[in-house]
Amino acid sequence: MTKEDVTKLVQTMTGIADSMEALAECIRDCSASLMENAGAVRTDPPRKAPKEKPTKEDAVPAEEPEKEWSLEEVRMILADKSRAGHTEEVKTLISKYGAERLSDIKPADFAALMAEAEVIGNG
Repeated sequence: MTKEDVTKLVQTMTGIADSMEALAECIRDCSASLMENAGAVRTDPPRKAPKEKPTKEDAVPAEEPEKEWSLEEVRMILADKSRAGHTEEVKTLISKYGAERLSDIKPADFAALMAEAEVIGNG
């Protein structure tokens, strides 16, 4: 360490010590102020705050909107099921929706289709 580094270190440590001393002074002042005002504090028991009535939003949890599935997402999941050895179940599910191919199924039916596909291979 050079002489210049030592000087900077001593200056920094002196600054820290000065800051700590100022902080201690503030704490002493606050403590004295609190002690002076302690006698002015009311000794009545605290009042209970009135209970708030639950709002409609609090009473009924909001339902999450149903996920909108894209053809690509549905295709990816069904392809994974098929590769896992459930090709016949996937084909049966697609035909249940009156289609020969996945692309023939209406996008409005994707959520229901995915709900049924979720159980394929889980039981």
